[in-house]
Amino acid sequence: MKKTTPVIFLFFLYACSGASQKQYAGFSVNSGIKKEVEEHLKTEGSVCMGGIKMKMYENDSLIFDGYKVKDPKFPLFTMINLKNDTIHITAFCGFTAAFGFYVDLFNDQSDITYLEHTDALVYKLNKEDTTLQFNVSVSCTKQKLILVEKPHYKYGEVVEGKIELSSKDYYAKSNGEEKRLRVELTAWFKTAPLKKEFEEKSNSTTVDTSVFKF
Repeated sequence: MKKTTPVIFLFFLYACSGASQKQYAGFSVNSGIKKEVEEHLKTEGSVCMGGIKMKMYENDSLIFDGYKVKDPKFPLFTMINLKNDTIHITAFCGFTAAFGFYVDLFNDQSDITYLEHTDALVYKLNKEDTTLQFNVSVSCTKQKLILVEKPHYKYGEVVEGKIELSSKDYYAKSNGEEKRLRVELTAWFKTAPLKKEFEEKSNSTTVDTSVFKF
């Protein structure tokens, strides 16, 4: 069964509430990681999915460790676009409940933001915030990006590489209970060829939902 990209994916076009100020850092280029990246890729039809492993902490206690799972089965989808002189990459797992990251590439610099979404009003970026949101965009205390090739910021190119990040704390509140959360993750990704905006709009993304085997 195939579905067109659901509305929830629009969240991952960086329409995140409470986004923190960008923190650009240098990225590195190492063609030697291409084999490692490809080992974590999976193709379903025309869709190339990456891989991701993560740890989640709740009030500083580890509650999930995907690094200990041989095959965590988190298919990682990517979207890519070019606006002015910046490449934007969005990578995500899930539909109505989803998590992932957003990458800005500018010259030899990158900014990485952790993203999380659910279908309930539970998130807030800061403890003192009084309004809960469906989604949260969290800056990172650690961000490391290694690309297989240096990007040329031209249409038609593919961006692939490896990301490591550690998020800052963020908060979730439900049933009167508030939790302080943070994540650490490693992801391997390969985007589709970078297309012009009008081509992206005319080619609706389809996703085979059978790949989700949580």
